[in-house]
Amino acid sequence: MVSNKNTIEIWLMDEAYQAYRCDLAYSSADTTVAEILQQLKSNHGVQIQEYGISSFGSAITLQQKISELQRLELCLALKIDPLQARRNRVLKQK
Repeated sequence: MVSNKNTIEIWLMDEAYQAYRCDLAYSSADTTVAEILQQLKSNHGVQIQEYGISSFGSAITLQQKISELQRLELCLALKIDPLQARRNRVLKQK
């Protein structure tokens, strides 16, 4: 059986906060975000629980169908609040 495979653009962020692209194939219009994340975990070793998930900066649900999206973004949480980091730098300079 030949399946009609589509791909979704996925942007992942590493620990150095550098983003890289990964294109992932899916075969069904009913494929959900949760299924794509499971595929990322199984095939690429991505620890998905560490990431926030969005599409073009807007939050999405795990039940949302991939066919409705053009890309997924998986972003790590910041280790320190940017405002606090700035305060720390200013205090260091004094």
